[in-house]
Amino acid sequence: MSKHPLITYIFAAACLINSSYTLTDVAAQAASTTDYISSQYLNATFGEEKVTPPAPVDDSNLTFMERFNKLLDPKKEGLSPREVQKIGFDIVASNQKFESTIIDNSCIDKVKLVGGGENSQQHLLGTIFNDIKTATGKAHAAFTFCHPTTDVTTLRNRQQAIALLSATDTTKIDTALTKIKSVEEKSYIFWSSKNPVNAELLKPLYFNSFLTSCNTNTVALESSNRLLQTFQLAFGALYVPAVTYMELYIIASMNNMSCKQLFTLMPALQKSILILPIALQGLMAYATFRGLQTTGEISNHLQDILIATTSHINALKTLSSHVKNNPKLLQQLPSLNSINFLACLTQTHLLANRRFYLLLGVY
Repeated sequence: MSKHPLITYIFAAACLINSSYTLTDVAAQAASTTDYISSQYLNATFGEEKVTPPAPVDDSNLTFMERFNKLLDPKKEGLSPREVQKIGFDIVASNQKFESTIIDNSCIDKVKLVGGGENSQQHLLGTIFNDIKTATGKAHAAFTFCHPTTDVTTLRNRQQAIALLSATDTTKIDTALTKIKSVEEKSYIFWSSKNPVNAELLKPLYFNSFLTSCNTNTVALESSNRLLQTFQLAFGALYVPAVTYMELYIIASMNNMSCKQLFTLMPALQKSILILPIALQGLMAYATFRGLQTTGEISNHLQDILIATTSHINALKTLSSHVKNNPKLLQQLPSLNSINFLACLTQTHLLANRRFYLLLGVY
């Protein structure tokens, strides 16, 4: 939040723009306006969104190794800055109420509140509030800025809140906001329709049937996966050479000779048949290595997302506690009460997300 008292007067001026204009359907207009504000801000900040249909994939010309690597593609997904901001707008719009009978979409466009016309990035919101850190903060500022009020009490409360924040040490608040900004890109992934990883490759890591309950036990999962990885490495690198050597050793012992002597006396065809599985062992070892590598990438990516989500929730709770320590500020800006609600909402949304549980092997 800016610390310049001049903002108060700009807010007041914006609130009085075209004050004689009255809208008939307030509820419908509110939904329409929030969508319009979101679209205008996103296009002004990130440019027009170009939807490109996915190109058809032709696998017929792929080599064996290309097909193999495609099967082991971790398909890690993330959010673009535009998608993060869009989710921020959706969260704020669906959980807070914004109404105004003073201006409409055409007025927002003409005054260039969130869109700058020919020079789209030079809009009034971005000029005044150029230091807002979080996606939800930018969304809330845009909605508030484009829903002016003529209520004197509300305007005075905002003016007093700006003065109070200007005279307050906001270092801890800024730290929490900076933390939120750094983790939004990852923590909002479950608010989108994207799958963060290739879930099919995670299935072998979880228990099935009657052992499904163990999927929520960290010790059981860690122990079983480490044991499985050790076995895969040993099998992928040593199985065929070990079996081949044992066969040679047994035959050589029966004929009272060394393995080297037996191998020297073997016909060329038998040598080829013996060496071929050992050569194929390299492919098996590579497959094992790539499988473990992909699993590690997926696990690390998911872990980063879960850590980011936890950090986001904790930062919101920290921010809420700092705000609650200033009752006067809460009285002047009741919307700040929603910070703790947003923390609970983020946590609830994650726990209610079926894709989250599918990735954890609970379903």
